[in-house]
Amino acid sequence: MHSSTRPLPLLGMLAVIVAVGLAGPPVATARDCRNADLDPSAARAGAIERATLCLINHERRARGLGPLRREPRLSRAAQRHSDDMTRRDYFAHVAPGGLDLRGRLTNAGYLRGAGSWSAGENIAWGSGWRARPAAIVASWMASPGHRANILSADYRQIGLGVTPGVPQPGVADGATYTTDFGTRD
Repeated sequence: MHSSTRPLPLLGMLAVIVAVGLAGPPVATARDCRNADLDPSAARAGAIERATLCLINHERRARGLGPLRREPRLSRAAQRHSDDMTRRDYFAHVAPGGLDLRGRLTNAGYLRGAGSWSAGENIAWGSGWRARPAAIVASWMASPGHRANILSADYRQIGLGVTPGVPQPGVADGATYTTDFGTRD
């Protein structure tokens, strides 16, 4: 969901509300992005991340927004969070012990030297076909808070982290996703 270091101005909040209200159809499909229906695995991590970014940017372009570009430090923070959730069997924006998005971004070096910044995060996990990029992005688009992050004009950068495995003991054949969105000035 959305997290920011500075409150959005009222006009910005109205823009988010309008964008969410207009966020109907264009849910991207496998036809729109290569590998969108690929089952996640460690060997396919790059293809899964590229497909996820393609699907997210398809949703943005369909609504007149510019594409997000990958940012290595955001990707480092996102990947570490997906790995940690899977390894320690929890599913939350705040890790056991209290590490939150701001802490992860600081640890990854994203906030170093930033005068101002804004960030948000989406997390998801699925098993079987629900772990495919198309299913994950469709679930985010069906959730108002996650959709608001994807469609926020405030964000220009993205980091993606996909880990084979799920934060649920006994569930096999799945993947855990983290997308960290950001802008820094």
